[in-house]
Amino acid sequence: MANIVYRWKKPELTVTLTEGGTLLPNTTYYYFGFFKDLSNTTWVYHMSHSPMSDVSTFTTTSTHKSVSVTWQTSGEIESFSDGGDGTTIVTSHLHCLTTGNKIIITSSNYSGTYTITWLGAHSFRINKAFVGDETGSWICKIFPNRAQTIQMWCDTTNPFNSEGVFVGAINKMSHGPYVSAYNTNPFNITAPYLVTASPTYCTWTGYIFPYPQYNNLTRNIGKPSIIIDEGTTSIATINNLIKEYEIDEYNIITNNLIKLTAHVKITTPNVLTLTSYTIIQECCTFQWEAMTLSYGVGISNKGRQRAIMKYNVSNSVVFSDCAVDGIPKPIVGTTNSFYMDLNFSYSTFYLEEYNLYNSKLTWTSPNGYLKNSNIYDFYLYLVYYYDNIGVQPRTLQNIYIRYRSYDIMVYSYSADERQCYYENVDTSRANNRKVITYAGTLANLEQTSFYFMRKFTTQIVDTNNIPIVGASINIKDDKNQSYNLTSDENGYVVIDVIEQTHVYNNLNTYYENFELTISKNGYVTQKQYYAYGKLMSDALNNNKIWLNTTPLPVYYQDNLIGETNEQELIAELSAENFKGKVNNDVLSGKIT
Repeated sequence: MANIVYRWKKPELTVTLTEGGTLLPNTTYYYFGFFKDLSNTTWVYHMSHSPMSDVSTFTTTSTHKSVSVTWQTSGEIESFSDGGDGTTIVTSHLHCLTTGNKIIITSSNYSGTYTITWLGAHSFRINKAFVGDETGSWICKIFPNRAQTIQMWCDTTNPFNSEGVFVGAINKMSHGPYVSAYNTNPFNITAPYLVTASPTYCTWTGYIFPYPQYNNLTRNIGKPSIIIDEGTTSIATINNLIKEYEIDEYNIITNNLIKLTAHVKITTPNVLTLTSYTIIQECCTFQWEAMTLSYGVGISNKGRQRAIMKYNVSNSVVFSDCAVDGIPKPIVGTTNSFYMDLNFSYSTFYLEEYNLYNSKLTWTSPNGYLKNSNIYDFYLYLVYYYDNIGVQPRTLQNIYIRYRSYDIMVYSYSADERQCYYENVDTSRANNRKVITYAGTLANLEQTSFYFMRKFTTQIVDTNNIPIVGASINIKDDKNQSYNLTSDENGYVVIDVIEQTHVYNNLNTYYENFELTISKNGYVTQKQYYAYGKLMSDALNNNKIWLNTTPLPVYYQDNLIGETNEQELIAELSAENFKGKVNNDVLSGKIT
């Protein structure tokens, strides 16, 4: 592989009227197009794309109400040089081609069709022996670089205003934003466009940045992808690529600022910490999982449906204006704040130590866990798929939720039977009670039960702090649930009790007023009482329960007759009333 920026020249379109079709007769249509890269390098819901073609028009007739569109890219050749081994190196400024692209060269000595080998941003190799230096040109009639498809806009009004800003209807695109479009050359337009989903998901720069200062981005740069998978990556590595591929007008790295409109994916393993940096993503993805942002700020702006911010954070603040699929990962032991909605649709996902503010967390097909985290001023949205059947794993562990009317919203795609368990979910409500609400088809949740568990570990010890092995712990609640547990060889016992259940139609059962009885032969039995589960875990989690040993018999009497063995004797004794003998004992008192 190689460190590279995937970008494209604008497509050059030629339209020919064809017979038939259902476009409006005798009507002038405006049109333009751009190449799309849907290789998933940038993540689903995102695309890289070329700059747009020039806006052109065609006029239908009463019989010719469709068009055939051909496309190509082209470039100038500045020089030819000897590549050795019967090859020639072609220098063409920002050719935007890649290995395997087929081109047609026109020049004095090199005219012909070639499959190129990429060498750099401004050069490629062809399999022809070097003849001599000259100039020329080339055209490419297949998808250049990594593009797989071409998307069109076509309607009866000019889509750009006098300042060059896109003002057209976005649903006049030929296809949705993150799906394949036309993949043949030529292709046909036979009917008016109407793509209703485009406004919601579209990440085309002309739509996202309707401002004159971004015109050059839309018309001459597009949305490239910066891919780094070789060497030791530094900030300079990224900056050098940005400058080499001439995308530095809208991708800026300076004075602890990284501001991007291009997608970035860095897979080199060297670990790097960026301290006091601000990272701004403008409708683009940023993936650098070996990098840690320390005491910095991460911002994803105009991310549309899904933002991708895949790096580590330490004592930093992260913002996003849309749901986030790839979220920065906190370094354990650091404090980070997240202002964003999270949307996870993976089979297994592990999140730990997140502080989420005004952030909805949507978890599709929840597996893995969200652990040791806080959610302030929003709720959890749990979406169960067809494969979530039976007993579900404990996806929530040690979570605090502070919201208004409810804490968890649940949606189910199917009416399957399932039991959903959550562990140590805390709220700001009285007695730590949880409120669940529903979305979608309510009948799909008729066979779903929710169990909120209170789980923690405590240790049973004696007054000398020595673990007590085999102590019995009985726990009862006000719903007649009873749990019998035994301390292990180190005196530890794991307590795992139900504190709330919830079934369809808002039927809640609260398990409260816990009574703990701790006992063992030779120790004084102890009882503890807690109004609800959180109070119990707050008092006992990673703490100790101290048991006193049973006191030995004590004798209090003035006249002791007989033999006392291995006992403690406490009395006031006089010589005349003491009869018998004391063996292996402790004798204390007043002896006269």
